[in-house]
Amino acid sequence: MSLNHIKANGITIKIGEIIPMYIKEVNEKGVNAVYGVYEAFISITDLRYGFIKDIFTEFQVGKQIFVKVLGIEDDDNKKIKVSGKQAQINPWGELGIVHQMKVGDVWTGEVTGVKEYGLFINLIDGVDALVRPMSKRAYNYEPVHVGDKVDVKISEIDINKKQIKGKLRWVEKKIRIRY
Repeated sequence: MSLNHIKANGITIKIGEIIPMYIKEVNEKGVNAVYGVYEAFISITDLRYGFIKDIFTEFQVGKQIFVKVLGIEDDDNKKIKVSGKQAQINPWGELGIVHQMKVGDVWTGEVTGVKEYGLFINLIDGVDALVRPMSKRAYNYEPVHVGDKVDVKISEIDINKKQIKGKLRWVEKKIRIRY
């Protein structure tokens, strides 16, 4: 075995290579996947960029997921360390879409979370914005629910913290936030 690759049953895997793995098991913490004789556990936080609402719906047994090989955990048992995120373009990286967003832009997204301190809006894969409550007047409007489409006016972008903050512009049927 070399430090930069592993070979078993005629299959060679190189560290840094992007490979297709097949999901063999899904649980609330992540997925177990296989590539020939090789196995890996991929944590929910490392499957892809962005919030995963329901891991069981999005990642199903038998489905393919592309991952980057990061290392060899256990050569004897054919365990490898992989990352789904590292096989994708980082939306916050130099080539990522976040660099095309500007304060004042309006983006349409889907509500992925409703908390007392604000709404989480998925603007694009891997990029969520936090919209804080508007004011006490917000109680006079219809509530916003997970799955609703909303327009968000970007008020702040912090690339280092990977955070976007915004204000709700309007929602389908002109409803507003109520907490």
